[in-house]
This record gives sequence, C-alpha cells and structure tokens, in this order.
Amino acid sequence: MTVTVIAPPLVEKDNTEVVRIDYQLGDLSLHVNEWSSGLNARAHFTKVVAFRVMDEGNLHRYWKARDAACGLGWVYEIHADGWIDSEEKQGDIITSRRGFREFLVAGEDDCVSVLATATPTIEVG
Repeated sequence: MTVTVIAPPLVEKDNTEVVRIDYQLGDLSLHVNEWSSGLNARAHFTKVVAFRVMDEGNLHRYWKARDAACGLGWVYEIHADGWIDSEEKQGDIITSRRGFREFLVAGEDDCVSVLATATPTIEVG
C-alpha cells in the first residue's frame, strides 16, 4: 500500500476521533475532535463519489503501511492497494479510471474512506 499524510496530527500524542459526518449532494465534511487538547478540525471534500465508515480495527493493513511509509496524521491519501484497487479486483467499481482519488480520515475508533476528485480542505480551530 502506498500512502502519504495530508493532515499531520493535531497535537504530538494525537487522540483524534471522527465526531460528525455531514454529506449533501457530493460534498462531505468530516468533523474531528482531539480529545486530550479539545482541538476541533474539519476535512471538507467536494465531488465525492463514495465514502464508507469503518471501525479502525478493520483497517489493520492501512496502519502497517502508514507506519512503514509516512508516520502519523489524521488525513491520508491512499495511492495504491487501497479501497479502489480492492473493489476493482472484485469488478465492483471503476472510479480510478475517472480520476477519483482515495483518502482516509483516521479516528481512534471510526475511520472514513473517501473517493473524491481533489485534496480536501483542512480547517483547524
């Protein structure tokens, strides 16, 4: 799996959790809270084709790839061997040929995979 950090940790020992998901007509906002500091942040995606919410325990291979390749963060871009590639192997999705990119917003419990056309806008504060 090939992965890069889009948004670094909010604080040094990050305990970020996805606390709210807002979706409307292709726009997706993911609100996170860093519990130890109380910091809030938001990742906003446009032209979203799909997203899924999964427990972090079901994404073990993502964490191994992250640790080996790029280190900690709370928003990542997955360049290879992620959700898109897995679905294409099963014949269920063809979005990578349409220019969609794959992102992962990581929380301590819930994580959100997103297929969208551009890097999300990140707001902290």
